[in-house]
Amino acid sequence: MFSFLFCLTIILVFVVFKKKYSYWIERGVTQNFAVPLLGINWKILTHQASEKEIFQYSYEKHSQKRYIGDYDFLSPLLIIKDPDLLQQILIKNFEHFLDHRQYIPPDIDPLWNKNVANLKGNKWKEMRSSLTPAFTSNKMRHMFTLMEECSNYFVQYFQLKDEDVIEEEIRETFSKYLNDRP
Repeated sequence: MFSFLFCLTIILVFVVFKKKYSYWIERGVTQNFAVPLLGINWKILTHQASEKEIFQYSYEKHSQKRYIGDYDFLSPLLIIKDPDLLQQILIKNFEHFLDHRQYIPPDIDPLWNKNVANLKGNKWKEMRSSLTPAFTSNKMRHMFTLMEECSNYFVQYFQLKDEDVIEEEIRETFSKYLNDRP
């Protein structure tokens, strides 16, 4: 009786994982092999590869595809490779992709989670609508020239002349640089 229940449990677990890891196949998306429960993270957890190496491998393995499916533990993960498709998602259809996975829990770093890329739902919509007018193409062009001018001053200040070493308080220096103060 015990062996029957054990076999039934194994079969049930297999069916559940088979269904869970066929998310991209059901949608006609090419996907990588995923280890049950771990997805693509099994190489990271066993210290065989870094996250960068895993994505690089996926990118090269499916070089002709515009996007590929993967799994982060049990969650489906879509890797966009085509720059035109990425631009369409990030600019034209951005309102459809408003809830992103949070890497840092809100209680650990509340300031980081107020970043527009980490906001969710209505908070994200409100922040996006207030920030969008500041990033029109004309304003970005104007900002670029100001940023270029400011960074040129910054580089000129730190170019070594007769001295071998320049000592500066880095926090104060970057504060002046970011606020464009001499």
